Amino acid sequence: MRLTTLFLILGFLQIQASGIAQKVSIEGKDLSLKQVFNAIESQTGYVVLYNKELVLNAKKVSLSVKDVSVSAVLELVLKGQEIKFVIRGMTVFLSSKPDPGKRVPELDFTGLLNAPPVRILVIDTAGNPLAGASVTIKKSGKSGITDATGTIRLNVVAGDLLLVSFVGYEDTHFSISQSAIDQDGQDPSHALKVVLKPSVSRLEEVEVTVNTGFQKLPKDRATGSFVLINNETLNRSVGSNILDRLDGVTSGLNFNKNVVGSSGTGGLSIRGRSTIFANAVPLIILDNFPYEGDIANINPNDILSVTVLKDAAAASIWGVKAGNGVIVITTKKGQASQMPRISVNANLTVSEKPGLFYGPQLTSSQWIDHEIFLYHKGRYSQQIANGYSALSPVLDILEDRKYNRISAGDSALAIDALRQYDVRNDLKKYVYRRALNQQYAVNVSGGGTNNRYYASVGYDKNMGNRKSLSYDRLTLNANNTYLFLNNKVEWNTGIIFSNSKSYDHNNVYVNPNSPYIRLADEQGNALPVADNLRRSFTDTAGAGLLLDWRFFPLNELTPTQETILTDYRVNTSISAQLWKPLKVSAYFLHQKGISNYTKNNSIESYYTRNMINQYSIIDYVAHTIQRPIPIGAIIDKSISTKTMTTGRLQMDFHQMLNNIHELNFLAGMEIRESKADEETKKLYGYDPEITGASNGTMDFSKIYKYSYGTGQGRIQEGTNTSWMLDRNRSYYTNFSYSLLSKYILSGSARWDESNLFGVKANQKGVPLWSAGLLWNIHQELFYKFDLIPMLKARITYGYNGNVDKSVTALLTAQAITGAFNTFNQPYMNISNPPNPSLRWEKVGVTNLGIDFGFKNQVVTGSIEYYLKNSTDLIANNVVAPQLGFDKLKTNSANLRTQGVDLVLNVQMMKRVVNWDTKLLLSFSKDKVTSYKIKQGNNYDIITGNYLNPLEGYSFYGMFSFPYAGLNSSGDPVGYLDGKETTDYIGIWRSSNTANIVYNGTMMPVYYGSLLNSFRYRNFSLSFNITYKLGHYFRRRSFSSSSLNSSYRQADYDLRWQKPGDELWTNVPAYVYPDVSGREVLYTNSTALAERADHIRLQDIRFSYAMDRKQVSGFPFARIDVFAYASNLGLLWRKNKHGLDPEGSLNYVTPISISLGIKADL
Repeated sequence: MRLTTLFLILGFLQIQASGIAQKVSIEGKDLSLKQVFNAIESQTGYVVLYNKELVLNAKKVSLSVKDVSVSAVLELVLKGQEIKFVIRGMTVFLSSKPDPGKRVPELDFTGLLNAPPVRILVIDTAGNPLAGASVTIKKSGKSGITDATGTIRLNVVAGDLLLVSFVGYEDTHFSISQSAIDQDGQDPSHALKVVLKPSVSRLEEVEVTVNTGFQKLPKDRATGSFVLINNETLNRSVGSNILDRLDGVTSGLNFNKNVVGSSGTGGLSIRGRSTIFANAVPLIILDNFPYEGDIANINPNDILSVTVLKDAAAASIWGVKAGNGVIVITTKKGQASQMPRISVNANLTVSEKPGLFYGPQLTSSQWIDHEIFLYHKGRYSQQIANGYSALSPVLDILEDRKYNRISAGDSALAIDALRQYDVRNDLKKYVYRRALNQQYAVNVSGGGTNNRYYASVGYDKNMGNRKSLSYDRLTLNANNTYLFLNNKVEWNTGIIFSNSKSYDHNNVYVNPNSPYIRLADEQGNALPVADNLRRSFTDTAGAGLLLDWRFFPLNELTPTQETILTDYRVNTSISAQLWKPLKVSAYFLHQKGISNYTKNNSIESYYTRNMINQYSIIDYVAHTIQRPIPIGAIIDKSISTKTMTTGRLQMDFHQMLNNIHELNFLAGMEIRESKADEETKKLYGYDPEITGASNGTMDFSKIYKYSYGTGQGRIQEGTNTSWMLDRNRSYYTNFSYSLLSKYILSGSARWDESNLFGVKANQKGVPLWSAGLLWNIHQELFYKFDLIPMLKARITYGYNGNVDKSVTALLTAQAITGAFNTFNQPYMNISNPPNPSLRWEKVGVTNLGIDFGFKNQVVTGSIEYYLKNSTDLIANNVVAPQLGFDKLKTNSANLRTQGVDLVLNVQMMKRVVNWDTKLLLSFSKDKVTSYKIKQGNNYDIITGNYLNPLEGYSFYGMFSFPYAGLNSSGDPVGYLDGKETTDYIGIWRSSNTANIVYNGTMMPVYYGSLLNSFRYRNFSLSFNITYKLGHYFRRRSFSSSSLNSSYRQADYDLRWQKPGDELWTNVPAYVYPDVSGREVLYTNSTALAERADHIRLQDIRFSYAMDRKQVSGFPFARIDVFAYASNLGLLWRKNKHGLDPEGSLNYVTPISISLGIKADL
């Protein structure tokens, strides 16, 4: 139904777009030239460029033309106007006509004959040459146009006044001095530099702006550290999550995969770690407001651009939530005076089944031999003796042989038959499948003279690589802008709606107990598997009164878990230009997200049958049964709701004085309230067609004896309720002052208050501020370095903040329904002791930056150094035991992070084939500088440093026991107080950190990417190589203790087996029973500490584009067809074991191939 609706919409939009062509049709009276030019641009592929001042006093026109050429329309509307035009390609340039009544002064031929040619270089504020700029000598009227390098030579004399103009820039007058003429004559390479500033006009494309969420700043005037990801870069990759599209293309942004202790969406971090236990995820801003929903609800096809704010000057205006950096997402909007523009996007992504044979494990034959060995050693004696614990097929055969229920020959044949099976073949055939993701999106945008609009619908349908896994999402987005009172009042409205459904099964059998288990027979019929109970028990238990207790994994593939996420976000704002420099605005946002989770364990599911049977009470004499858990489905339900409401008042002031001083100032206040509540419940005996649930008849306080063994327990009630209320009030201000566009000073301040903190009023709020300075060095008169025509320096310092919402200044307790103490009474846990001194975390950030651009922009880039000092971090602290706690979270820890970000853009080739390269290189290193709680022993440091970080080392530090290899018996040898030893207990219990080795951090110290893009005519090819260097991971290896229960073992064939093997292997001998602490030494030793450095081919994209400018009568404004491949594997790894440091331990991530089309109508 949804796809049908989508295709009907596409068909309707195609009909609406059929009238768009390169001919122009305009009808109206008293139209301004601006309205006419907007109509030309909206109906054709032409762009009209002009200065705003040029049309201010132009006469209005009346038109009634249909299917007329652009030049004919321009001739009509400019007739009698003091404006002329020229068309070059698809661009219309407008300029003023010379005044015919103005008498041209007689020329002083003597002066002109003697006037030397002077070289003039015209550049923008970023140092880029402006080709096509007009340079006019006011006295003589002689003029010329700058060439491709932005230069021109004119014969001038001292005192001549020159006028320099360029479309989209302010006109500049300057006088020629004799010294400039003399210097030019002495040095032929010398050029007189003229810097043009962008004009405040309708040409928004002239300036690249960064959006902080509070204001838009010209990128070349921003003192802070920003990364702007444009729409082309965002659409280079595919995927339903916008954050995934930032991976590998954003300076300073790192996706920390498979790192223990990393938190957030994909372990995402900006410039390393800024906190210990608080929220470590960057703040997400969507259209000027924080986004507190699931980021997966945002449709990437609605996104125009993303700005990443990395330092205090950029992010401090967001206050206490900006300590981890800020990601500002801006959605698409309509354009004024534009005919409806329709864009359609569709792509299909296919990926293979997971590579199940990648992970190390024992073969079926090896595991069978090991089971036989353990059987004769008595490893399973207790398990066998209880009469119900699950036994593998080999153990069943051995037991049958032991009691002569099977002959020796038949048992050997049966065991040999099992050696031929590999359960991964069945998993690949019956459980896994190729993943197939579909994505469709369509949007329409446009506007009139007093309004703009944008509307879109998106649909995603994903089939996961397991047959039980699927996901679909529907998104709607609409925004409108209305202008009143000659554009002095602007009213914006918007709504974003998302509804997603995901399905899975909670009991999919993906980790079988034995490698030779069979899931189906030769005909594909499901076979039972002994999972937690043995077959001989389940076949006879209960004297026929119990439900079928067998477990058929292949019957458990039907999805039982459904998660429905509904999210809507409504916003409106109104702004009024009270007078030219001053604007006041009011904003309002309401967002609500509802998550509805249901796990339906039907009566046919093994989970429900096992629960009912486990608590059943059987009277074998009377042959009767009582069922405390009634027959019927067991339903787990969870409903969580999160609501955020925000109001904001803001004043913006902008004033330019004499083209010398420019002042920007804003100030405002904001109030915000966030509510979150969750309710979970468990329904037993559920039958919607008869009685619903039967919870009311059940006794959850009674302790029941299990129907087998000696165990007992209560039936879980599963009811729980939680809620949170977070109220904030903020005051903020931001300013920037520019002198000659050469020196720019910026500052910001914000005061945040919250109900989570301090009983004392001065601890409810925290002042956060920043200051920055930008110096355009290339505009200085002393700067003569023509090879680098653009050079600027930036320095900023300030404070961001952070918050840990798991703690509060107030006493909080948790009551768990169905939980009873030893006296069979319900109780509560104190989850948060009172702490009236609790306050915000603070992150002080210093940023030093240099931006540069070589001649003709062959090389451009930036290099930045940053230092983050995080203080008052909320962490565990020692408290007096009389309080009833051994530790308490207080503002007691500090963290220091420093690093460098380098960005290089290089034009490798600019001919028939264009080749551009972009290098991103980031360096980041953190250290915990203060932490009060000391670790109990070295084993705690090695296995859980991120839970209790060691002062003086990285939060993600990896530690190991020093390893001396094996002795002649195959036992691992370690060090204790500098001496070799096999005292394993002494090694891991030692609290002397001199007995362990710091390997390094588990996070990349150096990371980045190298993106190469090639363009030939309509074809484009790009590939991205990412790299992560300087970090470690712990390799999995052989373990005697885990081998007793798991066949997933690495290095099994490398284990010590006979004297002399210690000369070539470090893998200990297998011993049974295990020696306490022996495995702890080896599995956490330096022998398994591996470098995680690697270089990866992230993706490749190939596309073909065609637009209306190239093909006459082409029905599309532009169409792109592309192929995209990702997860292409490693190009290089530092470890010698063939392991992917970011891959799964058990399987390799398959390659994904995408095909797509994007059409603009």
